[in-house]
Amino acid sequence: MDILTEKELALLLDLSTWTVRGWRIKSGLPHFRIGRKVYYRLEAVERWIEQEEMQYVDAKTDEQAEVVS
Repeated sequence: MDILTEKELALLLDLSTWTVRGWRIKSGLPHFRIGRKVYYRLEAVERWIEQEEMQYVDAKTDEQAEVVS
């Protein structure tokens, strides 16, 4: 079980820590706290990214279907 800090996750995804924090606050990026520290389970983050990707693909497919109609 891989557990990452916000900084480690940002480095892994090649993002800023501000982006990771924003995803956590606004988009529900799965996390947990121990005291004041925020941690991320890599497996949960990977599932969340897959779900976000599927929503994006579904939205694009819907847009294309509307253009064809």
